[in-house]
Amino acid sequence: MQIELVIIKNSWESPLGGWMVLNMDGAAKGNPGQASVGGVLRGDKGDWVIGFLENLGHCSSTKAEIRAVFRGLKLAQEAHAQKL
Repeated sequence: MQIELVIIKNSWESPLGGWMVLNMDGAAKGNPGQASVGGVLRGDKGDWVIGFLENLGHCSSTKAEIRAVFRGLKLAQEAHAQKL
């Protein structure tokens, strides 16, 4: 048996000047199962602006992903993000 090693470059790239980036994720352990969401809003130089983490209790992974998007966009709105 031969095993092939694959290396994937995974890095964060800053947006254009004046823009902000919202990274978020939602997950459930099982489907449905215990779920949570989290995210971070970063400025154009990669600086941390604000973040969130929320325990959702028992729900589906789809609901967790949707909740992550909703919570992230609400947070961006509260932070007065003009270009997202």
